[in-house]
Amino acid sequence: MGNAVDSLRQIYAELQAHRALPALAGTPLAWLEREREAALADWSARELPTRKDEAWKYTSLRDVAESEILDAAGADARTLSALEAAGLRPRSSGSRTAANLVFVNGRFVPQWSVFPETPGVHVLPLSAALRAEGAPVRSALTGLREIFASAAHKGAETPFAAMNASLFRDAALIVAEGSVELEAPVFLNFIHTGAFPGSGRLTASFPRVIVLAGARSSLRVIESHGGADGAGYLTAGVTDLHLGEGARLSHVRMQREGDESFHFGTTRSWQSRGSRLESLQISLGAKLSRQDLKVRLAEAGAEATVDGLYLTRGRQHADHHTAIEHAVGDTTSSQLYKGILGGESRAVFNGRVWIAKDAQRSSSSQLNNNLLLSPRAEVDTKPELEIFADDVKAGHGATIGRLDPEHLFYFKSRAIPEQMAVAMLAEGFAQDVVTRLSSEALREALLPPVRAAVRGLKVEAT
Repeated sequence: MGNAVDSLRQIYAELQAHRALPALAGTPLAWLEREREAALADWSARELPTRKDEAWKYTSLRDVAESEILDAAGADARTLSALEAAGLRPRSSGSRTAANLVFVNGRFVPQWSVFPETPGVHVLPLSAALRAEGAPVRSALTGLREIFASAAHKGAETPFAAMNASLFRDAALIVAEGSVELEAPVFLNFIHTGAFPGSGRLTASFPRVIVLAGARSSLRVIESHGGADGAGYLTAGVTDLHLGEGARLSHVRMQREGDESFHFGTTRSWQSRGSRLESLQISLGAKLSRQDLKVRLAEAGAEATVDGLYLTRGRQHADHHTAIEHAVGDTTSSQLYKGILGGESRAVFNGRVWIAKDAQRSSSSQLNNNLLLSPRAEVDTKPELEIFADDVKAGHGATIGRLDPEHLFYFKSRAIPEQMAVAMLAEGFAQDVVTRLSSEALREALLPPVRAAVRGLKVEAT
């Protein structure tokens, strides 16, 4: 089983002994305790996946499995002071921000957060929401896990999603009432701290996000995860998106974790009639990261644009898995994932589209493009289609290539240094994904960190 799973069981036992798990609202909640116990039974009964498991064929969890896992420290004054001194306190995004919630190691930090009252929009930590009204929150916490667990095509849920269900401390809850339109983005900042490098230990935190977009509402959310380089930690996050009839939701999940960290994220989306989802998953950091995205187009007219971007260097490893279900007809999905790889890094893309037997007139496209800057970099790409209907439009493809020497020569012949030329070409390749977002505010927020990451990449001769 390995040290990691044993350590996580011990964390659960200690938290349960102190009544910390089911007491988010200050008093024990029986239904939440049952939910946590069921999730515990799920992940603790099985080993962490190995490369013998098809879904983990190209991603090894050996470093995680052999580590001792510690519960991450709370967001106390000492921790916050250290983060502030290290420049890790999130900056205010100014007037173009609807709210900015900050969590440290999965615990809400009110003194760093800004969440002004906006008519029709509620942005708050889960602990506060449970005190106000339990039933809708209960449904939001358990609903999507149950829906995707019952889907015949689903593939196994990662154990890290189940770990989150049993070990999360708090969550960011965003509720948009019907017909509300919020142009300014909601920012969710998750900061993680870690153990001493080389200690064989990892601290673990379990961030959680729930977004409820009411009928005909319009909402934009940026979820960011980060931590300091050199610190050993593990993040296992879950984000659940519920789109009501005719709702419009743009959701960005970006990880800029430290170079000795391990990041595992699961995003699940359920879409009602006529709803539209824009999803962008970005991986810029972490020693090893895995992001799983599951989308269920549950009612006619639902549309999903599911994009991704991963930039890797050194020995980084980035793994992206997507699963889109066209459960009914007259639904549309589009995927564009792009990767730029340098050094000895490795990336994995596995995109699965499932079109049900009665999902006639569905339309789906899927494309994965990769740019290798080093002969030692490697990418494994596997776009998949499973079609059980006969009146559909569906296609997929993947490309792997290198920078064109003629393009580099063109820049150098005009006195542009090679590194600058590489950055300009790579930036053009990468920002195509970001500029597909319909919101100008989202594009403005995301392009600077993407550009900074691209400029750190270097091309190596073959």
